[in-house]
Amino acid sequence: MWVSATRLLLSSPVHAPAFFRGSLGAARAARDVEGFVEGALHVSVRGELFTVSAWATPRAMATFRDGPVHAELMPKIVRWAKEGAYSSWDDDAMPSMREVRRRLAEAPSFGRMPVSSTDGWRASLPPLGTPGLTYPIRPPRTAR
Repeated sequence: MWVSATRLLLSSPVHAPAFFRGSLGAARAARDVEGFVEGALHVSVRGELFTVSAWATPRAMATFRDGPVHAELMPKIVRWAKEGAYSSWDDDAMPSMREVRRRLAEAPSFGRMPVSSTDGWRASLPPLGTPGLTYPIRPPRTAR
């Protein structure tokens, strides 16, 4: 399966409600894309925000990424975040948050995400065991 993960640090707590509204809307939209396997939103005790999603194929993920909900949300996230990175990879299962952090530390992409420097970004990553809250995103149940 194809996994996509994002890590953000918001520029202000004022942006948190809008970020969560937008992320939950994006999660609902992702669930409706054919090929969505599962996902999660995670908030660490240090205030990091993670999104992670698993897809049957890279094409399924691209369908969501290129869709209207993600397209509307991305410019806002770029304004709300003081720092951000993403990464995608092939995996056998939905990764743990520990694995997501490891992957983001090893091979971050920044695209349009704000970042002060690659070295500064890596230095801001918390220890792998940092706890937090995770909200799972499951595909809709199929009618029987």
